[in-house]
Amino acid sequence: MGDDHTCESSTTCHQTDLAMLDVMIPVLSPAGVQEVLDFSILGWALSRYAGLWVGLKCLKDTVEVVQVVDGDPHRLTIVEPADYAMPSEGVSIRLGDTPQRQEARMHEVKRHAALAFARANGLDRRTHGQPGAKIGIVAAGKSWLDVAHALELLGIDEAECDRMGLTVWKVGMVWPLEGRALADWAVGLDLIVVVEEKRPVIEAQLKEALFNIPDRPRVIGGYDAAGAILFKETMALDRFPIDFTDEQYRRELFSRMR
Repeated sequence: MGDDHTCESSTTCHQTDLAMLDVMIPVLSPAGVQEVLDFSILGWALSRYAGLWVGLKCLKDTVEVVQVVDGDPHRLTIVEPADYAMPSEGVSIRLGDTPQRQEARMHEVKRHAALAFARANGLDRRTHGQPGAKIGIVAAGKSWLDVAHALELLGIDEAECDRMGLTVWKVGMVWPLEGRALADWAVGLDLIVVVEEKRPVIEAQLKEALFNIPDRPRVIGGYDAAGAILFKETMALDRFPIDFTDEQYRRELFSRMR
């Protein structure tokens, strides 16, 4: 999935996440060259386990860069989910298969298998802050790099995250979004800010995943609580429009931090 959000070498400004969603293809969103390699291996393993095509979102910001990486193909340990019971007949196409059975298998088996794989292999994880925080930021891939860089520019290190009550959740598989680990991370939060570039993919899934939990946090993403734009859907985001120094970000974030 070679996405060109800013139309630098294409005929349109485009993203493919939603096209992958429409055809039920899980989407992995790497942040940097190391994760391009790691997520490629994890994507193959996910595909074999769940019987699905798997998309790898590639942007110039994560592939047209130079980075020192660990190229050992055996550096990753692939974990088979222990909390999911795979049907004895498996997930693959079989003799006498019908479109109706394939559709049922996609929704009732394969998607849940993909979520179990993501959970078992830690595709989504906490990268900043500790449990007990009050403000959470959720981002994936290049947008997570932007968030991490913005925090660095502001001098917000791990100790400062703890002092401010700030935590960050990095999503590795943007669709389908794994909700169990996310809900555990969200316990105690007052506000979650979802940082996404172009049209949102994570925000609606996150709201659905947290809707029924007790004392669920408020969630904002592309728009703030007053309906003003926080993160535009055109062109690209970078660390400067999400450095949280603008008044609308201070209103939503810093006023809530302890």
